[in-house]
Amino acid sequence: MVKGTVSISGNFDLEPIALSDINDQLRLDTEAVASLIPIHQSLHRPMSYYLYVGNDELPELQRQSKEYALYLERQGHKVEFKILPSCNHLTIMDELANYDGLIATELRQMIYPEMK
Repeated sequence: MVKGTVSISGNFDLEPIALSDINDQLRLDTEAVASLIPIHQSLHRPMSYYLYVGNDELPELQRQSKEYALYLERQGHKVEFKILPSCNHLTIMDELANYDGLIATELRQMIYPEMK
């Protein structure tokens, strides 16, 4: 059973990518972008969502993560949204890779709540 999801430096709005040079490689059309945006997806049952983004990430990634967290809360989901200090798009993964990292610790607590 899925107990929740973890998102690290998530990209929840593909429209800015579709409007950039990156789309030359991806070739996303308007329909594809709309179908891939999580806010347009149906969330069938309540669950926990853990969203992490680094303080040193691009402001756009921070904005998207925050907006998605707010959307999930409005849908009635339990949401933990955290901006991690001194982390960027690459170094934030240390918080998952290190046993005592914030993301690794909270992931274990999500899977094994009795370990708290």
